[in-house]
Amino acid sequence: MADQSKIKVESEKSENDFAVEFYYKGQSLSVTEMEKDDYPKISAYNNITGLQNYKKKVIIVVISTDTIGHNEANLGRILMKNFLVSLNNMENLPKTIILYSSGVKLACKGSEYLSDLKQLEKKGVEIFSCDLSLDFYVLKEKLSVGKTIDMYSIVEKQMLSDLIIKP
Repeated sequence: MADQSKIKVESEKSENDFAVEFYYKGQSLSVTEMEKDDYPKISAYNNITGLQNYKKKVIIVVISTDTIGHNEANLGRILMKNFLVSLNNMENLPKTIILYSSGVKLACKGSEYLSDLKQLEKKGVEIFSCDLSLDFYVLKEKLSVGKTIDMYSIVEKQMLSDLIIKP
């Protein structure tokens, strides 16, 4: 016998476009008018990237550098700051943030990102810094937020996660 599950439909309309959201078995499918002409083009996509389907999933953020990007250092610092501020403002926070390589510098005394990481920790996010990386940069004594973690545990946490975000 065919599945008799119901589909819930919500719609929005503005002057220039419309959006329809279909919900079926907890999944959402969005249909959006992309262009307004005689023959409107319709785009449909599964909204899994919106993190709505990850409310009960284990999300880990892995940061391996102290900036985002590879070219302009000042831009990289601004991007990292904005990433952490944005992460703090998310409804669905990650379970864990793992810092390794030069990313461990974010959690150490004097870092411009300390307040953001401390705020995330207060909200229940686990913050871990790789002990090998801290030793390499001689920063173990300067760790100011979170705990140390070994590489085996880093790999284990990633293997057990549902989603890994790497800025």
